[in-house]
Amino acid sequence: MKRTGFKRKIGKPMKRTQMRKVSPKKVKKPKARDSAWWQKKCDSLMQDINRLRFETCEVCGNRNEVAHHFITKAQSSFLRYDFRNLCNICHKCHFNIHIRQDSSIQAKILWNRGKVWHDWLEKVRRTPQQTGIGYYKKVYADLEELYLHEKELKVIM
Repeated sequence: MKRTGFKRKIGKPMKRTQMRKVSPKKVKKPKARDSAWWQKKCDSLMQDINRLRFETCEVCGNRNEVAHHFITKAQSSFLRYDFRNLCNICHKCHFNIHIRQDSSIQAKILWNRGKVWHDWLEKVRRTPQQTGIGYYKKVYADLEELYLHEKELKVIM
């Protein structure tokens, strides 16, 4: 009985070659403790603190899941770890802001927070901030202390 749909490859057998040796100098070692690693740790901890502090979305009232930066992280490294720049929103609203680029959500946040808040953000957003491993370690230590404090408050309530 002949099998249909099965084709046998006919050709030259593969030529076997020796494995190349890579010098240890060319092997990239994982950089577990560079500034990008500390930055991600700080961002993650900041999200956790925000979820502990606020339970509802500012826009629609659903469960708070994301801390959205009103002035984006790319626009201001000074406001990256400032809680006054964070908006407490759900994943749906966050999706609408970034993917659908729905400006009505940004407008609603601005309406709720007020012009004074927005003027302050615009004033300080261009403040220069020197970043590096030392800066992120300091921010992480401060955030970790704040996280433990918020967790205690949550348990007490």
